[in-house]
Amino acid sequence: IIFPAEQRHIAPLRELAAHTCLLEGFQNRQAQRIRVIVDELCSNAIEYGSRPTSEVELDLHTDLSAMTITCQDQGHGNKLSAKEIQERVTLPPSADIRRGRGLQMIVKGFVDRLKIQDRHGGGVQIEVLVQKQAH
Repeated sequence: IIFPAEQRHIAPLRELAAHTCLLEGFQNRQAQRIRVIVDELCSNAIEYGSRPTSEVELDLHTDLSAMTITCQDQGHGNKLSAKEIQERVTLPPSADIRRGRGLQMIVKGFVDRLKIQDRHGGGVQIEVLVQKQAH
């Protein structure tokens, strides 16, 4: 899904992702976490990697065992590199930063795999994998 880099588009996308999880047999708690993940990834792409004329791309892929969520920006904003984002994610809770804890929270508690990489031509792509839990 490619959408304009505007916050107003995030709510329906996070609901789509959560509903897709439920249809695919994920637990309700996981669907709630998927909402948070999609919100955080899209918000970060808009806030840090975009300007108002940019677009953000969100990809949701489910199979029998997991959901993969990929979000990428075009790198038009106050861009951090993939390496800089990765460093922020791994900071200890005592680190003195005012913002940027959302992705760290997701990594530590909600996902089974995280992959952050720079995109050719600019921007950052973040991919997360959430394994389906048994009922």
